[in-house]
Amino acid sequence: LAPLPQSNIDVGLGLERITAVAQGAANNFETEIFGPLLASIQEIAGTDYGKDEDADVRMRRIADHARAVFFCIADGASPGREGRAYVVRKILRRAVRDGITLGVREPFLASLLPAVIESMGPVYPELEEQAPGIQAILQGEEEQFREVFQEGIARLRSLLKEPRDGFFPGALGFELHDTYGFPVDITQVVVEEAGLRFDHDGYQAAMDEQRARARSDSAIAGEVFSASAAGVLQSGGLEATEFLGWDEDEASAVVLCVLRGEEQVRSLEAGESGAVVLDKTPFYAEGGGQVGDQGSLMGSKGEILFMVSDTQSAHPFVLHLGDASGTLEVGQEVLAKISTPPRRATEIHHTATHLLHSAMREVLGDGVRQAGSLVSPEKLRFDYTTERAPTSEERECIEGVVQSEVLKASSLAISFSTLKAARAAGVISLFGEKYEDDVRVVDVPGFSQELCGGTHVVNTGAIGLFMILSDRSLAAGVRRMEAVAGPAALSAWREDRACLEDLETKLKAPRDQLSPRVEELMRKSKEASRSENVLLPGPKEILSALKVVGGLSWARFPGVDAEGLRAMGDLLRGNPEVPLVALLVGGDASSVPFSILSTRADFPAGRLAKEFGEAVGGGGGGRPDFAQGQGVHGNAVENGVEVLSAALAGTA
Repeated sequence: LAPLPQSNIDVGLGLERITAVAQGAANNFETEIFGPLLASIQEIAGTDYGKDEDADVRMRRIADHARAVFFCIADGASPGREGRAYVVRKILRRAVRDGITLGVREPFLASLLPAVIESMGPVYPELEEQAPGIQAILQGEEEQFREVFQEGIARLRSLLKEPRDGFFPGALGFELHDTYGFPVDITQVVVEEAGLRFDHDGYQAAMDEQRARARSDSAIAGEVFSASAAGVLQSGGLEATEFLGWDEDEASAVVLCVLRGEEQVRSLEAGESGAVVLDKTPFYAEGGGQVGDQGSLMGSKGEILFMVSDTQSAHPFVLHLGDASGTLEVGQEVLAKISTPPRRATEIHHTATHLLHSAMREVLGDGVRQAGSLVSPEKLRFDYTTERAPTSEERECIEGVVQSEVLKASSLAISFSTLKAARAAGVISLFGEKYEDDVRVVDVPGFSQELCGGTHVVNTGAIGLFMILSDRSLAAGVRRMEAVAGPAALSAWREDRACLEDLETKLKAPRDQLSPRVEELMRKSKEASRSENVLLPGPKEILSALKVVGGLSWARFPGVDAEGLRAMGDLLRGNPEVPLVALLVGGDASSVPFSILSTRADFPAGRLAKEFGEAVGGGGGGRPDFAQGQGVHGNAVENGVEVLSAALAGTA
């Protein structure tokens, strides 16, 4: 080969492209790397690759996006609303949209993971190790998006019914894209089929405005800054920061570097914000779920030169972020001192998190896997994968197991090991965390062993009190438990006690009678509200209000709730004048209760209720002769009526 005119040029010849050349493939997707994945997609989509170029593009995109999402989640970047999590969600949703366009009606992304494990698993074992968690997150995300996507279709149909002067505004197209994840290309096709012209310029303007907002407040900014700062520091030949925070709350240190923005400067003056790098530090940089430390950098006379508001990692350096209150210069010796009350509270919550993890595995089984965490002075948050929600009895048992370990007052054993040896010994490594070859093992003797670089209490007795605050679903198979320990738990307990005492006074009932008293008041309130509700029409008024659309008779009764509609249905039942299928709709713009009566054997009310419920952003079901449901989109009622009418006419 002839030498290149310029040396050391990145030509983008990565693993996939080299493989394509070596295997004589037309592109990356026809290599052994993507082969199993593409085969799975073809089977799910029910179509062969190579028959239709448009379908081929979508299958390739699904393969590329799905693989990217699998690796992102394995690395700890789960789909979400902010920062990198938002990027992962966007990639995931694009793959799902392509699947929907190919005619895949059920969630499918999670079923593609085994194909990626087949080709990449031997080199990336974390894919297989974390498969249950990855698949649970994917299943929940896809189910949620498919519901939102269907709402987008209903919203588009509703918008098309409004008067349009031959023109569909681009801002509305962007609303569908941004709110419902509805692809603009599909919006354009539907709009043009309706005889309208799509406003591309308006859509692009709305998109540009959104991008500008995202750039101004993106949660990724801190990560990007840390990454770019690491590059600046490494190019300057600085030594890595030595962390002393496992044993020390303060330490003498030398200022190695000062950053103002991404610019390296000699000093910071009072009032200026920036980042400071020291040769050694007791400040813990945010990581492993634990928040970064706060504190101060002090001068030789005890004066505060720099207030540290956060500590971040720019591996292998520690960035002390904050504001100067005096002159801080490179080469200056300072006393780095953390704020100890929040650190102590954070340590309590971190050790409590380890105890909680082990207690959950003991009570719920080893299938429980950590899927993210937050350890702060105020509370701890533990995200986990599970096949079912724990019962209240199981949560109480988990809380009791943790409290029992706290009362044992066991001294923690901290040791260092190789990653390979630690895993061989069964030490737990956390979902999404990246570990060096040399690792730190935090051991609560006889109960918990985890790889962890965070700070902890010396003895579990220091935790004092542990209390679970909440446990809720994040997505299918993924839940979030929040808890407090130590002083935060004592504060929560005092608030609970004060609340109970207040209720005892207001309800004039002792503590053991509060629940029956509340139930009695709720019953009376319900009875009172019924008497104040909209006066329900009689059978004649209901029948005269019905409008006929195809084979469906329907009417809307604003303000009538689900119970009122049920009562109206009871009034009509057995009346010979009732149509074969009758739909009664109540509520308002944001709440759409409805009832359906049917005497058609081929169209049971339960099935029709499900279809109408989906059309108005909710659901429904019931018996063949009577069913009820609830939706949230009052402006989609007309669309739902059309859906039922088409179904009854056999044109759906």
